[in-house]
Amino acid sequence: MIRLRQAGWVGVWLIGAAVVEPVLVRRLPFGRTDLVLLVVVAWALLRGPGAGAAVGLVGGLLQDLLSGHALGLEAGPKILVGFLCGILRDVVQPGSAGIPALAALGATLVSTLASWGVRALVGWPVGGERPWEVLLLACSHGAVAPVVYWAVREGSGVGRMGRAASR
Repeated sequence: MIRLRQAGWVGVWLIGAAVVEPVLVRRLPFGRTDLVLLVVVAWALLRGPGAGAAVGLVGGLLQDLLSGHALGLEAGPKILVGFLCGILRDVVQPGSAGIPALAALGATLVSTLASWGVRALVGWPVGGERPWEVLLLACSHGAVAPVVYWAVREGSGVGRMGRAASR
């Protein structure tokens, strides 16, 4: 029952992030912030590599469906990010802000490179972003990630149960 409730919460976070991102975040002057990526990073840090990859799949497919391009262009990189960030689960201290920030910074770089690889495989143009834009995006993700991590942790109930109960 607890896992089902947590899965429901992560679904709410993913749908909220996927809907809010194109409507509000993309209209900001600085913003291309990938909220779904940040939810995937937070969930992977809280639940581990398997859950991180699963949430990456669902979040990426949701973004693919909402964007109208080919399925898998967002899902593939987010699966990889979810798995890699989930490996860091044992390093994360429950109240830490540094690890989620560094994980989001690295996740942005990995996701961008993986996205370029997927685009190259399907014959789409690669590397529309300049390197400084990717680094700026990674820094903005690093700045926002602790807030998203805290919100996902507290909203899903993982933070109240403690680490031993959430395994």
